Amino acid sequence: PYYKTNRTGIESQISYEITDTHTMVAGIMYEKMKFYDANIEANFTPTQTPGVIEPLPDFQDFPDWRNYQSPKDGNFRAIFWEDVWDIRDDLHLNVGCRYDDYSYFGDAVSPRAGLNWEFMENLHIKIHYGRAFRAPSLEERYEPTWGSTDLDATTVDTYSLTFSGR
Repeated sequence: PYYKTNRTGIESQISYEITDTHTMVAGIMYEKMKFYDANIEANFTPTQTPGVIEPLPDFQDFPDWRNYQSPKDGNFRAIFWEDVWDIRDDLHLNVGCRYDDYSYFGDAVSPRAGLNWEFMENLHIKIHYGRAFRAPSLEERYEPTWGSTDLDATTVDTYSLTFSGR
């Protein structure tokens, strides 16, 4: 199999210090994706009988039903926000959210929050929650031999309680 891909994008982020103990971060992203010239060449062709192939005299394109139609285009947009707040010298709160939108797949919201407490000098307890989202790429959906348009996005919710020290 062979194919070509192209990804071009831009990201912009800004931080704003509200007070000495409170900072907000926000940003946007945009990416244009292209999957094209997908094809498979082989020196055999499948038959109607499972497991039986018909040899060919040299490498040739597979029949059209085996090669995905290309090009496939898509774009991705995201907006994100994060709030970092030092509640006290020993207690820090981090809250954020991200919105992703894929033209060929759909959208998702991914929140996160964390609390970090330094209960003794150089000893911390951290409590965090986060949701991660990943849509299949154009390659994973349309690659001629293993791609599948039936792929779902991966969404993971994570919870963690961490004790750390120096």
